[in-house]
Amino acid sequence: MVTAILTILAWALILGRPVLAAQDTWPKRFQHPKGTVVMYQPQLEDFKDDKLTGRAAVSVKTKEMKAPVFGAIWLSGRVLTDRDTRMATIDEVKVTDAKFPDAKPEQLEKLKTFLNTELAEWSLPISLDRLLAALEVLEKEQAGDRGLKNEPPKIIFATRPTVLVMLDGDPKLLPVPKSSLMRVANTPFIMLYDMAAKTYYLRGGDDWLSAADLVGPWKDVETLPAPLKALEGEVQKVEKAKGEGAAKKVTAKGGKMPAIMVSTVPAELLVTEGEPQYTPIKGTNLLFVSNTESNIFMDTATQDYYALISGRWFKTKSLAEGPWAYVAPDKLPTDFAKIPEDSVKGFVLVNVAGTTAAKEAVLENSIPQTAAIDRKTATTTVEYAGAPKFEKIANTDLEYAVNTGKAVFKEGAKYYAVDQGVWYEADSPDGPWKVSAAPPKQVDQIPPSNPNYNAKYVKVYDSTADTVTVGYTPGYTGSYVDNGTVVYGTGYDYQGYSSPEAYIPPPATYGYAAAYNPYANSWGYQTPYYNPGTWLAAGLTAAAVGVGIAAIANNWWDHPHGYWGGGGYWGAGGYNNININNIHNNVINRHPDRRPDHWRPDGRPIHHPVVSPHNNLYNRP
Repeated sequence: MVTAILTILAWALILGRPVLAAQDTWPKRFQHPKGTVVMYQPQLEDFKDDKLTGRAAVSVKTKEMKAPVFGAIWLSGRVLTDRDTRMATIDEVKVTDAKFPDAKPEQLEKLKTFLNTELAEWSLPISLDRLLAALEVLEKEQAGDRGLKNEPPKIIFATRPTVLVMLDGDPKLLPVPKSSLMRVANTPFIMLYDMAAKTYYLRGGDDWLSAADLVGPWKDVETLPAPLKALEGEVQKVEKAKGEGAAKKVTAKGGKMPAIMVSTVPAELLVTEGEPQYTPIKGTNLLFVSNTESNIFMDTATQDYYALISGRWFKTKSLAEGPWAYVAPDKLPTDFAKIPEDSVKGFVLVNVAGTTAAKEAVLENSIPQTAAIDRKTATTTVEYAGAPKFEKIANTDLEYAVNTGKAVFKEGAKYYAVDQGVWYEADSPDGPWKVSAAPPKQVDQIPPSNPNYNAKYVKVYDSTADTVTVGYTPGYTGSYVDNGTVVYGTGYDYQGYSSPEAYIPPPATYGYAAAYNPYANSWGYQTPYYNPGTWLAAGLTAAAVGVGIAAIANNWWDHPHGYWGGGGYWGAGGYNNININNIHNNVINRHPDRRPDHWRPDGRPIHHPVVSPHNNLYNRP
């Protein structure tokens, strides 16, 4: 099937050359006796002197297929302009790379060779105005890449079992229905506060922990106070109704409870099982710490420690004392690029600029996941904490809603929303919402400093009277390209929205041990704790290491506005309610809240178990 798809793609593009020369309209459709090829408007990647490079999404559908397969091709060419006609022509077009689901490297090489031989005379027409607009978008994108923040989070190092409890700033207290207790709303963990007793309570497996201060010490609650006892029954009812159950309490080695570390700023936890143990990496001056699930290295030439966190490298002279500093992936010691691919730490090559693994990941980050959305049935709902409240987005004419968990924009008198990789539009911020075939153009100018930055990676590719073909690249789910590698999150410490009725948390870069899986080309998340013996995690809704810390997961104590972070992934809040004709594109079909049984191919190294979100938002249960 792959061979047939690539063959149709090659011949259809070649036979379509006269059509391309006729007009500047996109997408381009090429008919072949065995199928149809659609090439979408190329996205500019670089333009220097008269040399241009870009990429284009391409779909291929054979007569036997119910839905097309999407891939991407990368192009280069020379630009000739005619100011009188306001047209430009891209000559000497070459296909520099191609990506299709399940295609083998040798098949793609044959495709590139074939296309470049046959398309030597191929010319792409494009209006000068469209080219100038593409240049403006390119400049914004390049500025956006530079706009990612790489300041180190608070890095906590420990040598004993430890749990990291994240709060988005100082505690935001909201009342618990039918209780005298308050809940700490700005954390994905179940944390309550008794104002009369001045005591915090933290849900731990089947039990509760308490502390007079967030920093601890935390201890077991031997006898539940009346308000907490009454609440315990409600918690169990909800857990039973959802079929989740609480994580069973497991004591750490020696029967001791783990340390509870609470952070009100972006933080990551590095934990070793006892004092660090070092193992040399063959052919390098590097050592890696072997008794940890974190990625910690030492360069013996400089005695610097390096840690890989959310795709970013940070270094220090002291694990325990810091301070930590960011190191760009193209400024790492050269020995990092020499790490053997088949070694136990070979997977980190994806975060070392210039390596084959890093280049592959960058290419994968450009491939869209697509779907055809039914115009008649698809819709969404948006809930606000109070009346809709909008604020201006810097350097644009757009405004965004700050008191909702969804990405909602206002452009003039029109409103737009992005939900699970689909654009919607309405005449009112409350809807009714219908699928949009023309999202606001300035969405491409949204800076990384805005919490809805990821919306720019959701595109509309095509539309008919019945459907709108949409797609998103991994930027929508928090995967960005910076200095030649992929990183997770923008690095910004966004502020959540707080009201007397609700707290709406922002996207988070740190706190969930986000790690890139090069064998699935996606990010996974590890619950923020260290457990040398047992993993007890229902997605990120519960963890166990001496104690299970149950997280908020759309239960009665949760707000209706969604949570972005470890429990709810970027762009993926809840289950979809739209009628979708899904277009397969290298999809891993699994429940979003379960760690895959086979996180990597047999025999390949793995650094730690992670919870991987569903790669395809359009195909969620």
